[in-house]
Amino acid sequence: MALQDFRDQLQKRDTDVTRPRHEGSDYDPLAHGRQERAEKFARNRSFWERSFFGLTDRQRMFLRRGLIVLGVFLCIFLMVWAVAYVRGTFFREARVSVFVSGPENVESGAPVEFVITYENDNRASLDDAVLFLEYSDNFSPDVSRMSNFLVAGRTRASVDIGSVEAHSKKSVSVSGTFSGPKGHVASFRAMLEYSPDNVSSRFSSEVQVNVSLDSSPLSFSVTSPFEVADGDVVEYLVQWENLGGRRLEDVRVRAEYPQGFVFDGSDPRVSLSDNVWQIGSVDAGDSGVISVRGHLYAGDQNEKVITFSAGSFDSSGSFVSFGSVEERTRLLRSPFVVTHTVSGLREGAVTPGQQLRYVVNYQNTGDVGLRDVVVYLDVDNPVLDYEKVSFEQKGAYDVSQNRFVWRASYVPELNFVAPGQSGSIAFVVPVLRDSYVRQSTDRNFSITSVASIDSPTIDTPLDRNKVIASDLVSMKLNTVLGLDAYLVYHDEQSPNTGPLPPVVGQETTYTLRLSLSNASNDVRDSRVSILLPANVSFVGGVRPEDESVRFNDRTNEIVWDTGRLSAGLGYVSESRDVSMTLVFRPSPENVGEPAILVRSVTVSAVDLFTQENVSSVVEDRTTVLSRDPKTANGDYSIKPAPDK
Repeated sequence: MALQDFRDQLQKRDTDVTRPRHEGSDYDPLAHGRQERAEKFARNRSFWERSFFGLTDRQRMFLRRGLIVLGVFLCIFLMVWAVAYVRGTFFREARVSVFVSGPENVESGAPVEFVITYENDNRASLDDAVLFLEYSDNFSPDVSRMSNFLVAGRTRASVDIGSVEAHSKKSVSVSGTFSGPKGHVASFRAMLEYSPDNVSSRFSSEVQVNVSLDSSPLSFSVTSPFEVADGDVVEYLVQWENLGGRRLEDVRVRAEYPQGFVFDGSDPRVSLSDNVWQIGSVDAGDSGVISVRGHLYAGDQNEKVITFSAGSFDSSGSFVSFGSVEERTRLLRSPFVVTHTVSGLREGAVTPGQQLRYVVNYQNTGDVGLRDVVVYLDVDNPVLDYEKVSFEQKGAYDVSQNRFVWRASYVPELNFVAPGQSGSIAFVVPVLRDSYVRQSTDRNFSITSVASIDSPTIDTPLDRNKVIASDLVSMKLNTVLGLDAYLVYHDEQSPNTGPLPPVVGQETTYTLRLSLSNASNDVRDSRVSILLPANVSFVGGVRPEDESVRFNDRTNEIVWDTGRLSAGLGYVSESRDVSMTLVFRPSPENVGEPAILVRSVTVSAVDLFTQENVSSVVEDRTTVLSRDPKTANGDYSIKPAPDK
């Protein structure tokens, strides 16, 4: 057998060639390896076949599976914990803080600065950060010294910060002044609002500090009598002085009068209304005195409180006070009581042209009879028509003093008024329509009346005052809305068409002209409503074109919106005028007589002085064109349709 064939026989599994074998030897690595592997396998098999804690093979299988599941859950837990830990260290709301540093005590009117520090101790940056500020209404921020500072009302502002980097700290300074009396506590609050990086939610952090006003730079005091008789003259002396070490600008003193105080005058004269005095610039150490005089009436109060405050007006028109002081005055009453009403009212508003009925009631509430009683009623106002006064009991009107007087010679009951006795006196006086408006200052009228009684029987508390009882009533005067409405056919600016006189079945156009006036008070929400009959329609042709005129064809109503009207419109300034075109389609029932073209014209508004609704109405306007000089009497009656 060749050598190659013999080799092939050896490689086959089913060969019949007997391979040579040799005896085992300690030096045979192959035999030695097989023995070690056999022993190791026997040991491992013995280990797994051993009974652990008495567990069977099935139980050991479940144990292995449980351990695998537990391991999986443990891995998941560790992963979740790792994510939470990373996110927790990425952003925490508690790691964003805001601090405000500044003085706790300041002088009123002195400059003050707050430093607002905001810190981000997170790994994430903060986006769209805005610092919101809220402070007391007596704090005036100095906007000129701050950038990105946006004022949002009297007590709010904001600063746009933008982005706050991770692990950073920045600050913003806010300057201004606090004004107020000594001991006043003001607040200052800062809130940082932001969104963490890659988070849409908004978070905020805030802080608030309080500031106490140590002193006011302007010191002032008030001197007045402790007691006065009801209705007597009272004088208040206001002394002011700049005790601070700096110059004060635009200083003003303002008085808040109690009900029942009637201002007579002051020295120096008032600057605004009857209760504001403009002092101007006041250097350190400057001082001055203001004298205020008036009558004080008790009404239903035995004590009156008047308040004086010093300060200045801010840019919004609000009065910012450096401090204030109150003065109390006690009113001494007599055993004689007098009250009065105006058309049954003690307050409210009256209307021009109205007949006012004044009723003065008196009563002796003491235990001593009063003799020779005299009743007075002082009413000094240009809106009353004194020439048409009608007394219900005989009386007199003193023109030089604008005073109504009743004595025992006119009213016998006043000769002696016994304890418990009472009575009343009345008269009527009309209010003028509108002739009292002659200049721009003729506005916001109030009709103030003071009823008083005296008698020699009772000594008065003050020698200079002979009045033993008095009563004050003040009524506001509504404005008058004037309305003029008329129609014309001959209009050069907007020629009309159609037959004149109108003919049944044919259309004729007319021009409606309106003129609006307003007497003594500003009004708001004014509007003119024009109601048309069914056979009249609005065409257009509004002049001026910028006037707001609209037509509702369902109600056949034209509305002219006029908004706010100033006092004196049509009196000291030009009236508000508008014109428009109407079309008339006569009906057979109109034949032979004038026809109605406008049923009514009404103007209405809200009086800003009295806060009452005011209105004026013009009745129907017909084809009788009395304001059109080119028309004849025969042009007014409707003609029948021509025969066909």
